[in-house]
This record gives sequence, structure tokens and C-alpha cells, in this order.
Amino acid sequence: MEELVPKFLAAEAAVTAGAAGVESLEPLTTDEHVLAIEQSVDDLNEVGRKSVGEANISNFSVQSIDRSGDEIVIRVYGCYDMTNFDLLDSAGASAKAPDVPDRFTVVFEVIGTGGVYKWNGSEPWSGTSSCS
Repeated sequence: MEELVPKFLAAEAAVTAGAAGVESLEPLTTDEHVLAIEQSVDDLNEVGRKSVGEANISNFSVQSIDRSGDEIVIRVYGCYDMTNFDLLDSAGASAKAPDVPDRFTVVFEVIGTGGVYKWNGSEPWSGTSSCS
């Protein structure tokens, strides 16, 4: 987990910045999530936006582990830190929504099959904060 998350976030940052193609995410994330990121990148490109910097997730705490056959689904709380990340418009000005905090709790999902673990997305968590 502690190896997969930073690798995925770095690769995602490269894709949303336009420095890498979405196919570079395939070893790190599920096919479903690759398609979601591809759509997000298309949406950003359509309005002339790109990202700079990289987000980070810390303070991992396992929420659940479920096994179904050969597949393991792990859901983990974490502190999503966007302090070193920004979204820029076509003029290079920050387009990050002012009401979005720099640090907030998320729950992310990792799916393991045959000893290979892949990121499968994240969502904000409204419960107890894991950001200190």
C-alpha cells in the first residue's frame, strides 16, 4: 500500500499534467479507473486546464478487507494532501476551487488479484478526519 499509493499519485500527476499518456497508469490502476482518469483528462483538456505538482496521501488506516475468490478488495482511510498540487487554466492562473481544502480525508480502494495490487479510485470521507 505504502509503495503503490505514491507511485500511482506520481503517475496520475504526470498524466494530468500532459507529461505522460493515460496508458502509463495501466500497471498501477484498474482498467475501470484508467477509463475514469482518461475521461477526466479529456474534460480538463477541453476547458484548457492542466495540473502542476503532485498530491500525497498519508495516515493510512484500513477500513475493510474483503475477499471474493481470488480477489481482495482493501478500503483504506487516508489524508489526501493537495498542498503541492494546483490546477491551472489556459492562462496559467490557478483554477482550483477555493472551497476545496488542501487536506481532507479520503477512502481509497485497492484491488488485489494473484498478488498484483492496483489502485481503484478514491472518494472524500465525511467521517472522522485522518488529517492531523
